[in-house]
Amino acid sequence: MSESFRTQNLVYLSTANIFHHPLSILMLNNGKPVLCEKTCACNTKQTEEMIELAKSKKLFFMEALWSNFFPAYKALREIIDSGTIGQIRHIDAAFFFSAFLIDYVSQHSLGGGGLLCSTVYQIWLSRFIFREEPETITAVGTISDTGVDQSANIILTYKDGARASLSYNLDLDGRRDAYIYGSKGKIYIPEPFWSPAKIEVNGEEREFPLPKSDAKYNYPNSAGLAYEAEAVRQCFEKGQLECPAHTHSDTLSIIKVIDEIRRQLEETHQIKTTPL
Repeated sequence: MSESFRTQNLVYLSTANIFHHPLSILMLNNGKPVLCEKTCACNTKQTEEMIELAKSKKLFFMEALWSNFFPAYKALREIIDSGTIGQIRHIDAAFFFSAFLIDYVSQHSLGGGGLLCSTVYQIWLSRFIFREEPETITAVGTISDTGVDQSANIILTYKDGARASLSYNLDLDGRRDAYIYGSKGKIYIPEPFWSPAKIEVNGEEREFPLPKSDAKYNYPNSAGLAYEAEAVRQCFEKGQLECPAHTHSDTLSIIKVIDEIRRQLEETHQIKTTPL
């Protein structure tokens, strides 16, 4: 390893999904804490290996799911906990984005497909809101000619009959927003729901300006990556090995839901989509 590598405090991995597991293992085995871009691995087994290795090495490890750290979501959490919209009954989140021209999205060999590339945000949102495991998972969808999940409609059910309705399509442009319905009202999260600068609570708009930045970005609201970076810095200052806002348990919960959805799609279409 080079001298520049040895002096780094942490390694951030943002490669194609298929490389997250081997590169994280390599970095951890060389004594480096890791911030690994979502989805942090292609399946539960890989994710467990990464987390267990980090624990055994006493190294910080976190899945980089930046949505957790946006001020809009911190405010949303407070609104829900205060009972403003009552008991949460239903979530509706959509991600329609024509992304099949992007190799790492469309190619099986790179760990592509909606579940690993985008739907992880919708599954995260459901966990963020309900803070528990779904009782049942039901999914129907399509597999592309390249062997990845291209679209699906997913229903997650929770105790007391609450539901999350998640839909995605990587070959169509459309909705990329979310609604949270409670017994006393609703919250609307406009596009992009995974990195919002505003939300609407019972029709009242609340804004959360992003950090000022002169940098050029590929995706909307990417200046908000600064929130995640600051959270990781604080974890380092406190000597924490995982981030309280997105724990290892959160990461495992999300990938287990992804694995079950994938299993159902594979069973329906009689095709293996799990990247090797």
